[in-house]
Parts: sequence; structure tokens; C-alpha cells
Amino acid sequence: MGISALSAYRGDLVLARAAGQANIHMVISGSSLIRLEEVAEAGPATWFQAYLRGEPDRFFALLERVEQAGFEILVLTVDTAVLANRENNIRSGFSTPLRPSLRLAWDGIIRPNWTLNRFCEVAEARHAPLRELLRNTRRADPG
Repeated sequence: MGISALSAYRGDLVLARAAGQANIHMVISGSSLIRLEEVAEAGPATWFQAYLRGEPDRFFALLERVEQAGFEILVLTVDTAVLANRENNIRSGFSTPLRPSLRLAWDGIIRPNWTLNRFCEVAEARHAPLRELLRNTRRADPG
């Protein structure tokens, strides 16, 4: 799944770890929002998917990076010579790579509950290790 980090905090890492626990392979999309080195570390059995397009020098540099990150399997997507005309993405202002857009900002403003809930989910995920450390520190304190 491409750009899965939009669905869950650091989604590609979540998927890589879950696949590893289930003893199945995962394929990281070439459009991942997480550094591929981090995903390779989180899920050593992960495969990397790349689009075969663009300038050859850039593509070969990507292949070198994929190999250095430790991916053993490369999945090439060769059927996307022309990108799809996703009219719903155009209407909503969504694009990859992600770019700020007035439409996305407006959606966040008119849906404050969703925006606040997503912010809280991300904050909770980021601060959970600190909270756990503080909880354990208090338990160890004899005073």
C-alpha cells in the first residue's frame, strides 16, 4: 500500500513489523513516506517496489540505495508509463509527493474533530515511550 503513513503513524513500519510477526512478506511501496532504511530494519523480510520510469541515473542510484539498505527482493512496476487521471485527487487537492494545499488545509479546518483526533493519535504514539518510562520511574521510587 503506497503512502500508508497517511493511514497510521509511521504506517510502513507498522506493516513491516506485523508482516514479520505473521511470518509473511511485505512489499514497501516506492512512494513510502518512511525512509526505506528504517523499514528494512523494522522488517528484514520486506521487499521493495519501484517504478521503472524517469532518468536512468536516478533509477540506478535508487537501486544502489535499496541494495545498501538490505532489501533482497526488488519488485519492478513497469505498467505505469502514464500516471492515472485520478479526478477525485485533483478535486481534493491530494498529490504525491505530498504538497501543502489550500484544499487540504480547508478540509482540516471544517472537520475539527477529525483533525484533533488524528493529532491526538500521532501525539499519543510519539509520547507513549516517554510516558512508559515515567510510569516505570515512579514505580521504582521508594519515596
